[in-house]
Order: sequence, then structure tokens, then C-alpha cells
Amino acid sequence: MYSRLGHRMVNRRLYQVRRNYSFWNKFTNSFWHRLSGENKTPKPDDPNTLIKALHEHEPWFDQEKRTHHKVQEETTVSVVDAVKFQALLSRATQNLALWNHDKQPSPHQIEVFRGDWGEVAQRETRKYGEIYAVLNMANAYFVGGAFLDGGGAQEENMFARTSCSNHILAEGSHIYLDKNNVYRYKPEMTDLINAKTRMTPDELARLSAICGKIIDHAYKVHMDTQEPEVCFRGPELFANIQGSGFFDEPKSSGRIALSVKDGSFAYLSDSEIFPFHELRSAAIDLTDTDIEADWNDREFVEWFKKETKRRIDAQLDTVLLNGIRHAVLCAFGCGAFKNRAEEVAGIYRESIEERAVHFEHIVFAIYHPGYGRDNFPAFEKELHGLPLGAKARLNLEKSIRLGFKE
Repeated sequence: MYSRLGHRMVNRRLYQVRRNYSFWNKFTNSFWHRLSGENKTPKPDDPNTLIKALHEHEPWFDQEKRTHHKVQEETTVSVVDAVKFQALLSRATQNLALWNHDKQPSPHQIEVFRGDWGEVAQRETRKYGEIYAVLNMANAYFVGGAFLDGGGAQEENMFARTSCSNHILAEGSHIYLDKNNVYRYKPEMTDLINAKTRMTPDELARLSAICGKIIDHAYKVHMDTQEPEVCFRGPELFANIQGSGFFDEPKSSGRIALSVKDGSFAYLSDSEIFPFHELRSAAIDLTDTDIEADWNDREFVEWFKKETKRRIDAQLDTVLLNGIRHAVLCAFGCGAFKNRAEEVAGIYRESIEERAVHFEHIVFAIYHPGYGRDNFPAFEKELHGLPLGAKARLNLEKSIRLGFKE
């Protein structure tokens, strides 16, 4: 009797201890490592490490972040599984081949559209039957931005809907896990994403051959075309809500994010899945307290233009270097990083015009989240309809002829 009672009490106590441990594990990422005596350094390129890091960073209270996190977990589990990923890649490749068979001719111009990066990229890929480089407005220090914590910026959105989280496994030598189990870039990768890495002599020779002129220095950003990424989930959806107040007083309207059950991040049908090449590049973060942003200060404006042009030049040169002539770009740094849309659009125009004959189609997908400044008018005014490829070549030849006549 005593032994059975004692056994039950011990079991009950162990259950309580496990329950308490489970609770506190939510707050202390390294708790189970200490409890079990595991002192092994987690490997960033281990799929189990990635899945575990996602579990440990589950948000508690913010419902929108919880939705993002749940979607990210589902997506990551699919893409780190080699069999599942190859099935997705095979479907995307087959779709691209079908679309290429019935494709329309490239428009040879820049187009600016309102819309989500993924919807615009899918539509253009399907229409023109070409694989596009798609800009990931990346965080240069944290892999995937705040994707582990349910962040909702463009980079996190891309991670939640595509195979991009899988590249963490392939880039293990360039990243590391900090003490909070957060993936961070090593300095050389941060420099690459910030367009501070110069092209090698071999890359310069290849770029010179593509551009038909000698290029003795150029910068690059991250782009891996050995294996495309796959987009297999749709956008996050929102609903507009009409504000109300006491005594029928008007109140400002707003937007709420819809849940997965209501259609957000829906899985694309097999016929809609598409491949793309991720172009990973970071903008200047003007919220950084070390930067004194003053648009009335000529010295600051000159610095901003020079710094941003290097980054945009690097984007375009990296795309060309990888043999891609179609790209989906965005309002680079014009959201949370507070870059001015008019300045960025103007720099894109200058950089693209210097390389216009080498591109067939560039699309700007300008997304407005429902708050903050609308960047679409500035980009449309500056860029929409500018000639590329054959059209740009004709314009250039015409200008040369007119110059000779004068």
C-alpha cells in the first residue's frame, strides 16, 4: 500500500515538474539543453535545428504574428523535406515549360503595377514564360528578417510563401546561430547583401562580355541561380473595417489581416506554382540612429544617392551576370526603412537606362499595406513605359543618328 501510494506521488510530482518545465521552456530557449546536459553546438544547416528554432520562437499574444508563424512552420516543414521540395520544384519547372510554349513576346519596357510581389511575379511568369529574378528587400544581418518570430514585412512574407527558408541549409557556412537561436549572417554575407562585395576578375570579364564594353569594377548582391526558389502559397489577405464611435461619431477605418481559414496564404493549385530566382539585397535603413537623415541637407542627399545607386547597380549587374533578362523589383527601402520614393525611383531610372538594352522586361510591384505613404505614384511617374531591349536599342541608334546630323 505504501509503495503504491509513494509510486503514485512520485509519478504525480514528475508530471507537475514536466508541466512546469514545458511552461518555462517557452521563455528560456536553452532550458532543455541544460536539463538534458546537451552541450552540442546546433548546426545552422541542420533541418532539425531550423524546425526547433521555429518552435522556440512561437509568438504568444499577437494574433497576426501567430498566423505568420504558423504558416512559416508549415512552409518550412514542406521545403526542408527533400522529397516534398523536389515535387514542388518539378511542378514549377513543368509549369514554366508549358507557359514558355504559349508565351507572349516580352514587352521590352518597364511596367509599374500596384500589387503583391508574388501575385505580380506569378502573372508575369505565366504570361511571358520566362523565369524572373525577384527582389527580396532583405535584412542584411538577420537571415529572413524576423521570419522566426512571425514578422510581416516583404522578406518574411516571401519566406512564408516560398522555398526560401530552405536556402538556410545550403548557406550554413555563411550564417550562424546566436545565443537566442536566431539565424544571423556572418560579416562576408552582410557585406554581399549590402552590395559592398566587388565582383571578381572572372565575373567582371563575363559582365563586360554581356554588356559589350570593358567594366573594370562592379559590385554584386546575393543571387543563386543553380536551383530556383518555388512559390507555392498565395498572399496574406486583409479586410477593410469601417470605424465607429460613441453617439454615431465617425471614426477612422482600418484593415485587419484575415486568418488562414479565411483565405490568407492559401496553397496555390498545382497549375499556379511557379519558380523564380531570389535577388537578395538590403536598402539603407534610415531609422538607424547612427544615420542623421535630413532631406534638406545637400551632403546627406548626395551620400544617400551614391550609396543607393551602388546597391541598385549591384542588383542589376548581378541579374545580368546570372544570365537573367526579366526582373520583378519593388519600392526598395521605401517602407519601414523610410527611404524617399521619388529619390529611389529616380536612381532606378538612371541605373536601368545605363543597362536598358540588356533587359527584356522589368516590372515594379508596388505594394501599399493600407497605411503610410503610397509609393506607387512616384514609381509609375518615373519608370512606367521606359524602353528596354530592342526598343531601347532603337532609341539609342536614333539618338546617335540625330547627334551626327547636329
